[in-house]
Amino acid sequence: MAAGRPDQIEWVLDQGADGVMVPPGEQRRGRAARRYPPRGSRSVGGVRNLLERGPGYLSGADDVVCIVQIEHVAALSNLDENLAVPGIDLVTPGHVDLAGQ
Repeated sequence: MAAGRPDQIEWVLDQGADGVMVPPGEQRRGRAARRYPPRGSRSVGGVRNLLERGPGYLSGADDVVCIVQIEHVAALSNLDENLAVPGIDLVTPGHVDLAGQ
């Protein structure tokens, strides 16, 4: 999957995933792709979530988690910026990626 592509984020969520993990710099698109309008840009393509979670899911989808994974040492210098984006639930290190640098 290409990082941060809204259509792929939406596809994964439509399959029933409870969240997405995006790289630094893609957190705004990741946040928008997981929420339905007017709070985001997610389209209503799949019906799985409606069937399993009920019609109220469209109005909130608040249970969908957005995680930013820090994979590069350079991203640590922008950590405050990543943490400041509203709608990001968690920032986690990419241990293997960071160890290789």
